[in-house]
Amino acid sequence: MILALVLSIIGAFIVGFFIGFVMKKANTSVQQELDKAKEELAHYQTTINEHVYKTQEIMENIYQEFSKLQQHAQEYRVKLNLSPVGHKDTHVQNFLSSVDTLKTDNTNDENKSTRHIVPKDYAESKNDK
Repeated sequence: MILALVLSIIGAFIVGFFIGFVMKKANTSVQQELDKAKEELAHYQTTINEHVYKTQEIMENIYQEFSKLQQHAQEYRVKLNLSPVGHKDTHVQNFLSSVDTLKTDNTNDENKSTRHIVPKDYAESKNDK
């Protein structure tokens, strides 16, 4: 009877040792997978941060260039508005006033009737001949 008890204890010890060894190996494998996932996440976060930063830089450059373009257009609008003789050219004045009209129409929601101005086609049609 004591022999059976001793063999049972030895058998339980061996089985426990084997289960502990397998669990430790599995735990190491899970830890390695977790470390790999953390590393991939860190890489992904770094890549996203770089992308957002670069996009912000590009958008800032676009904004600055657009501001320069607006300033340039305003300067030449003033220059083109004045004729060399000192009186205002009606063609240039009409063009600039139509640009102002389009600009205010696009910003004013109350005046929707003139929002979409269709240019006239001055080409001769077949019926005009």
